[in-house]
Formats: sequence, C-alpha cells, structure tokens
Amino acid sequence: MVSLGGVYASKGCTNQIKLPVALTKALDFHEDVDTIALHLDADFAGRNAAASIADQLKPYYKIRNEPPPIGKDCNDTASLK
Repeated sequence: MVSLGGVYASKGCTNQIKLPVALTKALDFHEDVDTIALHLDADFAGRNAAASIADQLKPYYKIRNEPPPIGKDCNDTASLK
C-alpha cells in the first residue's frame, strides 16, 4: 500500500494530473508489480484523480479502480469491519 495523501483533480480539470511522486517511487522500487488498485476518495476530485492516474498507467499495469463502497473514503469502509 502507498498513501498518496491529498491527490486530487479539481472540478473542471480536463488535463491529466501529474502522477504522485510516492506512486512513481514505489513502482520504481517494486518492478514486479503488475496490478495497481486505486482506492481514492468517492468524491468528484478523487474520482477524477483516479481516472487520470488510471489513464496514464493502464498501458503498463492492470488497473483496478476501487472507490470505497460506502462513504467518502476508505476510513468509512474500515469502520464496517
């Protein structure tokens, strides 16, 4: 797991966001990774950021775009367990 802390694509943003440094560094150190699961927030900014990251990485990795099933973020889902 890699926390991307504060990654977002603002409303009206039509350009791709820059890939988060934490993500690119983690992928550099773990060349065996072939699948990436994105668990970004379920709000507008998080969904746009996830779509942008997925678009940039899908030529190289299998991408699983998995927003939390309830609530805004993974913390809301964790409280169900």
